[in-house]
Amino acid sequence: TPMFKKGQSEAKWAREVSSRYSVEISQLLQRFVRGDSFVYYARCKRASILHDWIKGYPTETIEERCKSNNPFSGNITYGNIRAFADFTRFQLRSAYKIASIVFPGQIIDDQEFDSLLRSLEAGIPEDCLDLLTLHFQMSREEYLALNKNGIKTKDQLNAKGKEDLLALLEQVTIEAIFKGKK
Repeated sequence: TPMFKKGQSEAKWAREVSSRYSVEISQLLQRFVRGDSFVYYARCKRASILHDWIKGYPTETIEERCKSNNPFSGNITYGNIRAFADFTRFQLRSAYKIASIVFPGQIIDDQEFDSLLRSLEAGIPEDCLDLLTLHFQMSREEYLALNKNGIKTKDQLNAKGKEDLLALLEQVTIEAIFKGKK
């Protein structure tokens, strides 16, 4: 995790985690840091970024919120965000399998877990994951634009006319939508 290690500007991530998740999660992230506060801050920074990613915050907004005082150190890019999401998905799959064996019937069901993984992969909120089942793929920004305008399912998208979608989507995407309607 890119960190700016001079001063205490990265300490804000501990507060961010507490506000996004809970104090308990913040405390869990402190475990096994062996006195290195920057390990803890990096965990908090990743958790905050992932929260915003799956809630559908635009990438530019996430990058801006994570901007460091130093232009050469501690800044987060789209590549960092994707790496955090991919690594988290990889780790969560293993943890979920272990937890389902150790605690049968006490964890979230497979469908909820699959939705979380898909949301992490695409970077879109769970309520618009139905859009991922279209016969073509869109950019994350297009999915978010549809979500922001209340279009969260394939049926809602198919009910819209070309004129309604011109301001939201690329021309290639609009052509793919209406090619599939024929």
